[in-house]
Amino acid sequence: MDTQLTVTILLSLIKYVSGLKCMECLHLEHTYVQSNGSDHIYHILDGYRNPQCLSKNPLQYSNPSQQSLVRETVCTGVLNQPNTVQKCGYMSGEVNSFITSVQRAVKFTFYERNCFQVPKTMEDRCYTRKRLAEDMNYVFHRLYSLFGGFKVDSFDGSLCLCSSNLCDAVSGVYQTKCSFVTLIIHVILCCCFLKNRFG
Repeated sequence: MDTQLTVTILLSLIKYVSGLKCMECLHLEHTYVQSNGSDHIYHILDGYRNPQCLSKNPLQYSNPSQQSLVRETVCTGVLNQPNTVQKCGYMSGEVNSFITSVQRAVKFTFYERNCFQVPKTMEDRCYTRKRLAEDMNYVFHRLYSLFGGFKVDSFDGSLCLCSSNLCDAVSGVYQTKCSFVTLIIHVILCCCFLKNRFG
């Protein structure tokens, strides 16, 4: 019984300390518009088609043999801007871009699940996003390496956030929501057990 209690406490502590667990995947979708010199751009976009990412429970599609994985990721806890927090969520919307390597405007849909760093004032809900500089900058940094020259002209869509592991999309072990009080209780219980066990 003591061993089971210890294992339970330690697992809870590890889960708390290890950070918020989120789903991570990227899906790009486009409507093909025939134009000279842009076929390879659409080929690149096709390589990032990942419709599993749109699923209600995308982790069921996680498969190492797939090119575009749906995976778990853990928020790093490193905040590079003041008054921000890390939350799980997804960003989706229409991107109007200009690919400089082929001198073509390309429109496509961007959908990503990940850990997002956002202002502390943002609650756990969906937000409409329209041509915000931070969104355009985010999409640019996520995709600029794909095209060899890329500019984001606009992003119109939404950003949905949650503070629970995997946004409660998966039943079972990851649904536990740890609070600071829970952490203190676990530490006290662990200390009591160790004191009783080892004197």
